[in-house]
Amino acid sequence: MAVDFESVQINPVTYTGYSPKIRPITYLWRITQGTGTGYLAGTYPDGVTTVEGVPVPATVRVLLRSTDPAFDGLFVSEVSSNVDGTWRVDGLNPNLKYDVVGRKDGFNDVIMANVSPATD
Repeated sequence: MAVDFESVQINPVTYTGYSPKIRPITYLWRITQGTGTGYLAGTYPDGVTTVEGVPVPATVRVLLRSTDPAFDGLFVSEVSSNVDGTWRVDGLNPNLKYDVVGRKDGFNDVIMANVSPATD
């Protein structure tokens, strides 16, 4: 069955008055758009992704750490570490805290919790 997109009508949503959800959405947009000056990085020797002490490429995810349950665990960024295990995520707000999750297929995740970004 084919879908004819010309026949699909989109009705815009119009907000009247103040909505308490507008501010959190704006805040959410700001923290996920990489507008900060902070960074988190894995450098040799302590921060690289390794398996049994040998540097390997892996997935590194950055999640927001917050006391507000609406924002806690919010996905911020994901990168793949290099072959030497190094990685870096830029554009983070240095006033916020983050959880960093290292993930490699076949292994348990490694979590660094409640970390603050560095600034140059």
